[in-house]
Amino acid sequence: MPVLVVPGEGSESDAALFVVVGGVLALAVVILAVGYFLWFRTPRR
Repeated sequence: MPVLVVPGEGSESDAALFVVVGGVLALAVVILAVGYFLWFRTPRR
């Protein structure tokens, strides 16, 4: 039996929530990576 798959009511909503949370976390990581890259690439005055 798969451990991460929970059979029963609300499985579809749980999967959708997991996808939304994963997307938000991925977007946050990308934004932080780009922000740090631009910050360190910016010449100091």
